[in-house]
Amino acid sequence: MEPPNSFATLYLGLDVETVADEFDRLARRQGLTPDAFLPRELHRFDVRLAAILDLREVEARRAVDLSDRQLRADDPSRCQDTGAAAHYLGLEGILAPSAAGPGTVLAIFLEKQRPGSLLEPSSSETWDPSS
Repeated sequence: MEPPNSFATLYLGLDVETVADEFDRLARRQGLTPDAFLPRELHRFDVRLAAILDLREVEARRAVDLSDRQLRADDPSRCQDTGAAAHYLGLEGILAPSAAGPGTVLAIFLEKQRPGSLLEPSSSETWDPSS
């Protein structure tokens, strides 16, 4: 079940290191260590989107009034507001710096995919970086 006033979003890291950093951050925000959630399934996707909000550059984040501090804050409300605005405008997702480290994340709004867009699983594996 989705929280009220939200929409289905798939969060992806562009590389395994980013996924690990985001996973660690999520576990610690819940007061746990990542080991409490392992092993997990690591899924890879082939993705092609036509209309995304690209926030990788500082100027782009300034244009939407999103500071680096807000991007990395424990309170995700400012990032969620940006996502809601992008969703409302009909964009397919957001490409942004990871809040957990140096990588990049892609948030895909599942119901906003356009004709010709692609979101297909390409592989899966059991993932347990602690072993």
